[in-house]
This record gives sequence, C-alpha cells and structure tokens, in this order.
Amino acid sequence: MTAEQKKLLLLIGLGIIGALALSAGGYLGVEYWLDSENAKKWAPALAAAESQYGIPSGLLSRIAYQESSFQTNVINGTTPSSAGALGMMQLEPEFFSSVQVPVPFTDADTQAQITQAAQLLSSDYAEFGNWADAVAAYNAGAGTVSQYLSGQLASLPTETQNYVAAISADIPAIGTMTAPAGAESAGTTGTTGTTGSTVGS
Repeated sequence: MTAEQKKLLLLIGLGIIGALALSAGGYLGVEYWLDSENAKKWAPALAAAESQYGIPSGLLSRIAYQESSFQTNVINGTTPSSAGALGMMQLEPEFFSSVQVPVPFTDADTQAQITQAAQLLSSDYAEFGNWADAVAAYNAGAGTVSQYLSGQLASLPTETQNYVAAISADIPAIGTMTAPAGAESAGTTGTTGTTGSTVGS
C-alpha cells in the first residue's frame, strides 16, 4: 500500500468516526471558546460542574463564553451587564448569593458562581426535560420559557432566540427547543419582552 493510499484510508476513517460522533449527538468541535487564558484557567471547574450536575459536555463552558467571553473585568464582577448581572456566569444578585459578595470577586467566589449556574441549568432541565429549553430558561428565565411553551407568549425574546441558536450550533447535543402548545414544529421566531429572568447578558 502506498503512502498516498494510507493517507486516503486515514481520512476516510476519520470522516466515518466524525459522522458517527455527530449522529450520536456529540460534537467534534474545536472548543474555540476555551482558547483564552481565562477560559483555560476555568475549564476544569466548568467541566467538573458539568459532570457533577449531569450537564452535556461543553455546555456550561459554552454558556460561560456566551455570558462573559471570559473577560477578566466581567469575571471579577467589576463590569456588570446592563441588567446588573455579575460574574462569568452573569448571575443576578437578587437571586444568587454567590454574586452578593464584594467585587472584585475572588477565585472562590467564581467557583461558587459556577456551582450555582450549574444548579440553575440542571434545575431548568429538570423542569423542561430538554436542554435547549433549559438554555433558553437560563437566558430568559423559566417563567418566560414556560409562558412561551404554553402558548401564552407568541415568541421568545430575540436575544434568547439568538442565544440558543449560537450555543446549539456549537453544542448540537442539546437538540432543539420544544414546540410551543399548538405549534407543529419548534421555532423561536419573533420578538417579545422578557419576564422572570434570573441571569442577564
């Protein structure tokens, strides 16, 4: 067998492995969101929380990237969001004790925030039984997602639609959102206001 034939067989084999991984709900991805020094620092803690709370691999770290881009000033709490959310996981002080501490946050504070974020995401999954719905609830609040799924809201906020789309594009294992009551297919089109959000962007 020539060197060229060996290369071709290797490429075919890798393609088959990749297709199998994707068809099983996994992702091949290069986790580009973990490229920065801050991301690399916190990746083990995020992965440990995913494992502890039964969260799909890479999902919590991808949410952290969506929320903070792993920027130091956001992680340490010195730059809040427009909604007043703080820290890597953008938790609102009204609801989460881990961001009710003085800024700048310590590493122990950030670890506590990761834990509370994982607990929230896991709780949202327990409520909705769907990871994409849980991701939407992390962004917009469980109340908003419940209203949407029950047909009380015509659509999710545009921010939430974009949030779920961006994360599910990188972590396809979370699937798609549940179709709202009376709808034939899942969709997140249109805009509306938010209610019941416990995290902010």
